[in-house]
Amino acid sequence: MLKQIAAVGCILTLCASCSSKGSDNESLTSISIPAYSFERDGVNSVNFEDQTTQIVMATLMADALKDETVSGVALENMFNNTENPFGNREDLNNSDESLRANTANTKIFEELIDKLVEARANADIDGAFPGVPGKFLDEGVERFVTGKGLEIDQAFVKALTGSLMAQQVLSKITEADVSDNEDLIVEGDAVYTAMEHGWDEAFGYIFGTARNLGDPVAEIGKSNSFLNEQIGLVDSDPDFAGVANGIFQALIIGREAIIDEDFDTLDQQIGFLRTSISQVVAVRAIFHIQQGKSILSDINNELTAAFHDLSKGYGLIHGLEFALDENGTPLFSEEEVGDFLVSLSGGTGNNEGFWEARDNLQIL
Repeated sequence: MLKQIAAVGCILTLCASCSSKGSDNESLTSISIPAYSFERDGVNSVNFEDQTTQIVMATLMADALKDETVSGVALENMFNNTENPFGNREDLNNSDESLRANTANTKIFEELIDKLVEARANADIDGAFPGVPGKFLDEGVERFVTGKGLEIDQAFVKALTGSLMAQQVLSKITEADVSDNEDLIVEGDAVYTAMEHGWDEAFGYIFGTARNLGDPVAEIGKSNSFLNEQIGLVDSDPDFAGVANGIFQALIIGREAIIDEDFDTLDQQIGFLRTSISQVVAVRAIFHIQQGKSILSDINNELTAAFHDLSKGYGLIHGLEFALDENGTPLFSEEEVGDFLVSLSGGTGNNEGFWEARDNLQIL
């Protein structure tokens, strides 16, 4: 199984290498431009309320995944935003938004909820075992896993980071068409064009829960546990320092370019964002897989201690289906990503998944 992890790691490293060279916009990592703030006729024209709502929904669901008192049905309702699932948060319950409506490959998340229900049903069993869903304690923290050792809530949250947050950012920056005049004009009572709003939505998926929207980079990694957190973690690596500021500045410059109808500049920002967001997902997937390997290589560590990182890597690999080069060409097909995931979790036959990882460590 770890032979396949090595293959995934090599491909992801290639992805990250291509991404870091994929744009002529490297100066964006160091320049500083005023806040993401735009007006039309003296009225604020920026709106990413729906994205903030989705992040809050996702945050509450991430908490619920760790709470054994929240049933599988309740988790499904939170994902679908049905049956008033967010308690006294009427603003969320009454919203037209839902995680399901904005997430790609929703079947993955339905299956993970089902697997969590299975694992909870075995919670009285003393520990988790190969082939048996259950829970174990890792430094005092309860971890619910599948029979292959996949930590379910971590896989869910990290998959949501790619299949919802990153996927939507990469979609929204090109959703409107520069050749369609209707996307470049203000219609009805709106104060923004369709293209402007698409960029606001992309901004919202990253910075929509920041406390200081005037300078959200100052708190990068702390605003939410999804794409914002992953960008912050990559930015803290000296090899990728400045990527957070680069993403922030590209969003500002791109939004201004839309107003000015400067489509050459807009294309540059799109290319930079495509490679940078894709790189973040790839780099973090590599990191967690390598962390898992490092834990496994020390025989003094419990085997299960590696499951946490391997599960995060598994979740993030889902997001590679949406990774793009600067021209918008997918870096991986849906089938390739599916093969990575099957390989990482031990293949399609009767196997023990992460439970057998240490036995094959020498393959890496």
